Amino acid sequence: MATFAERKSRLYLAFLMADRTAASMEITIGRLLKLLGSELVQRITTDCGKEFT
Repeated sequence: MATFAERKSRLYLAFLMADRTAASMEITIGRLLKLLGSELVQRITTDCGKEFT
């Protein structure tokens, strides 16, 4: 599962992921951008999970 929080509005979104790989995270971020519209997303801050390496 990947969770995303919009800081200003405090909107929280969660997406199920197939596994914790970088490829799955790339797909999930693509789903997020498609849902919100890439023009609304300016920055994504991540933790240091292995799916980001």
